[in-house]
Amino acid sequence: MNGSKLARLRLAKGWSQQRLAVEAGVHAMTISTAERGAVEPLLTTIEAIARALDVPLVELLEPEPEEATA
Repeated sequence: MNGSKLARLRLAKGWSQQRLAVEAGVHAMTISTAERGAVEPLLTTIEAIARALDVPLVELLEPEPEEATA
């Protein structure tokens, strides 16, 4: 899972980690560790997070494109 993308999508909704956890039905620590990349959540957990954020599952699994260097 792409933790930075998860954080960006969560913040775009104006949600705290706790709010996302409640919406996804997971523990807040799961969101925290996923965003930091400390632990790779189970696929079922990633699916629940994607549903809560209303994004396709692949959105959380794809790496972010490298930023262009000037």
